[in-house]
Parts: sequence; structure tokens; C-alpha cells
Amino acid sequence: MSHLTIDELAQKIGITAFPEEYRDFYDEVMQDFDAHGCAYTNPEYYDYLHDRYSVLDSYLDLYKKAADEIGRDEHLSRALALLCYSLKDADVRGGKKELLKLPQRDGDFAYEMFEALASASELEISYDILKKRNLPADILKKTLALPENGIPSFMMRHENRPGYALLHWFQLAIAGKLFELGRLQYEIFCGFEGAACVFRNKGGEEIALASNLPVHRSGFALGSKYYEDEEGSWVATITETDSSYEGYPLNERGFVINNIVSLSKNEWDKVLSPGDSVISVHIPATGSLSAEKIDESLQAATHFFRTYYPDYEYKAFVCYSWLMDPQLVDLLGPDSNISKFNMRFQKVTGKSNGNNVFNFVFLKPDMNFSLEELPENTRLEKALKKHYLDGKAIYGMTGYFFE
Repeated sequence: MSHLTIDELAQKIGITAFPEEYRDFYDEVMQDFDAHGCAYTNPEYYDYLHDRYSVLDSYLDLYKKAADEIGRDEHLSRALALLCYSLKDADVRGGKKELLKLPQRDGDFAYEMFEALASASELEISYDILKKRNLPADILKKTLALPENGIPSFMMRHENRPGYALLHWFQLAIAGKLFELGRLQYEIFCGFEGAACVFRNKGGEEIALASNLPVHRSGFALGSKYYEDEEGSWVATITETDSSYEGYPLNERGFVINNIVSLSKNEWDKVLSPGDSVISVHIPATGSLSAEKIDESLQAATHFFRTYYPDYEYKAFVCYSWLMDPQLVDLLGPDSNISKFNMRFQKVTGKSNGNNVFNFVFLKPDMNFSLEELPENTRLEKALKKHYLDGKAIYGMTGYFFE
């Protein structure tokens, strides 16, 4: 057994404590480490992964350098062995248990690449999960390679300095729940999180009613930036009787109308509710949002899920993003690619702090900046900067559409 206790090791690597469940396997992992070391600090392991799975194409040298450097630090090596062991637990990969998180040490290569090695340790797990679906070779390879994007994601926000970000996010790809098909990424085995139920009548007309949503008097979600004042607010709920559904409808911008409507069950069917299985659409940071690219991606997704996941009976495509805010159409005009993407979706308001654009557009990971210093290098940046300087915000909203 290691002479270090789990609390002493935590102190050595600069954290307050390991996740509590690490105590259950700490001794086992440390005994194995004392006998064999940590396989994930051997640079040759990444040559093996590269040759075996045709991955790590762009950053193989970085993985090997990180393995060598972490391997020179016994305490980091022990921590890596613990994290990699924990990732064998599906509940850890699924976000039900806590991930080990090292302290931020800007410019410390070993610390900033630590999670890259942990992610790579899951490649064999991911391959076994994905192979059972008999995916085409190109999609299998691309899905196995998705977690490598944690490196460019980090570099993009840190002046091209190597490191790794979003280990928790890429667990979706590792578990076979996230696929990149053309321009867009698609998450499956997830439930609808919009605060609304959608109904359809015999003629194909659709209407959404807000569900258990605190609403500002304007009709936007209460508690959002600039919508915190509770005067005139209410909670929009749906009342179901033997013959009808009664509630507050949403307008075309996703705002709630303070006027109860009644939908007869003889005429209207509920087609989407919170918790229903959906496909969640995600937009990687690079590439065109042209209508042609989006059409190609959506067509590929429909074919892919019908072919390889016929057991996944989803109700709709959804997107939870600042890109769903209809104000973008006002700012950029209906002919912009962003606006055209936005207008594919019906909108549902939801509580939002209005800060997402700073992370995703301006690459500001926190709010430690002034609006005046934001760049204006693109039409989008210029429009957003003026919008915020005018005392407004762009909100994260829910969008949905049916096939």
C-alpha cells in the first residue's frame, strides 16, 4: 500500500479532497500502482492507441509528451491512475458521480494536459460500446476521435497553449451518445427539457403550452437577466381534464401569452412533453451554418438514427442554445446563415443569465472583462457588442422541430 493516505495525496496535487467514492478503491489502485506503475504515463501506450484505433492523429506528440511529463511526477501519476480507474464506472461517465478536477495552473503543461490522458484511457471502452452498433467505419473512427477535440477547445481559449477542456462533455461521445454527422453534432438518450408541452390537431396545426414555468409579466421566463422583477408575474401551468388541456400558449418568439386557451382532446393530441426522448442538436464552433450544410447534416442524422439506433424512439429534434434567441434574426437579418438556422426551430423561453455569447462567441470563460473591450472583428461580434452596450442581452432558449 502507498505510504500516502488519500488525503495526503489530495494535498500533494493541490486539491481539497478527492471525490468521496475514491476512498472505496484508493487502496486497490495504489497497490497496483506500487506494483506496476501507471500504464497511462507510458508514451508508447498512445502509439498503441493510434495504431489500434486510428485516432490521436493530430495531437499524438502532445499526448506522448504529457505522458512523459506526468510520469515524472509521482503524485500526479497516482492521481491519473485514480481518475482513469474511476472512468471505468458508467455512472462516472454518465455524470451521476463526481469527476476528479485538478486546480487550474496556467501554463503548467502536466496539469493542463492531465484530462487528455484520462480521456484517452477510455478509448477501449468507447470502442466496445460503439462496435456493438455496427457503425460504418468512418463514423466509428470519427466518434472515437471526438474527445480529442478537448485539445483545440482548450487552445482556442488559451492563446494556442496546449491543454485539455471539457472532459465531462466528451463522456457523451465515449458512451455512444454523441455523434458528429456533417456540420452538426447530435446527442441521443436524452429527454426534452423545454418548459412546454406541444399539441397537434387533426389538420397538422401545432400549439405549445407553457409547463410549470414562472413567467415575467412580459411573457419571458422570470429570473432571466432584465426579467427579475416579480411584479405581475405568474406560474404558467397546464390543467388536464377528462376532455381538454388548458394552459398558456407560446407565441412565435417563444414568449408566454397571458391568456388561457382550451384544447379539446377530441381534436388535439399531445406530441411532446418534458422528459420525452429527443435528439439534441449541438453546434461545433467551426464551420459554415449554410442552409445546404445544415440540410445535409439533418438528412444524414435521420438516416443514421433510423438505421443504427432503431430502438431509440425520439419525438423531436431540439436545441438549447443562445442561437435560438429570435433577437438574432432582428440583429442579423433573415438572410444570414445564423438567422436561417434559428428559424428552423419553434422557440420556448427559459430562465437564462444572458451570458452564453461571451463564452461561445467572444471566448470569454468568465465575466472578468468590460463590454467596451469586446472585439468587433465580425458582423456578429459587432452586432452583439452593440446589443449589450444598449442594455440588452441574448438569451439561451429552447428550440424544437419535428421531422
